[in-house]
Amino acid sequence: MERFLTAEELKKEFDSYYQLDLSVYEQLVPYLPLRSYPKSTELKGPGEIEHCARYVFKGAIAMLYPTENGRDFRVRIFKKGMVATHLESFTQQIPSPYIIKTLEYSVVLELSTIAEKYMLDNIDSVTNLSTAINRTIAQDYEAWHNIFTLPLEAGLLKLAIDFPYENGKLSIKDKSHLFKCSVSKMRRTLQKLKLIG
Repeated sequence: MERFLTAEELKKEFDSYYQLDLSVYEQLVPYLPLRSYPKSTELKGPGEIEHCARYVFKGAIAMLYPTENGRDFRVRIFKKGMVATHLESFTQQIPSPYIIKTLEYSVVLELSTIAEKYMLDNIDSVTNLSTAINRTIAQDYEAWHNIFTLPLEAGLLKLAIDFPYENGKLSIKDKSHLFKCSVSKMRRTLQKLKLIG
């Protein structure tokens, strides 16, 4: 049996994006099932099309870039209150190389592409909420991406200050991949900045 948040609970979660009348959320309830996943559950595999946008209600999810050997690189971290998806793959329905995987036990509200289309076509005012959420996703992506265009020391400090939770979920190897430098250079720089012991 599927679980759902109440209209009041949905309103509480999403009013920070765009305030809608409770009656709109009453219509949205059946299109946003609440799903639970154990730690390390792969929600989207490499080369697959993203069929869901997942609002993280509890837990944490990562976007990973696959490697031929060794651990895949974490390139994005989605915490509570964020939408975990590869947006380009979801909106354009094209395959992407990225993996979407839970970092811990996670509870998400899932929106399928089919449900999204129905909601946008049939539920008044939901377009305003969708636009606000997509704008937030884009702003967050830009802020995240811009960090890795900065010089290494400045970028690492900005990552630690602006994204402390996400920073804590990235390994030295993840950071060296994101900043396009060697692991040894990353370790030395983190030590110099006193960001590791």
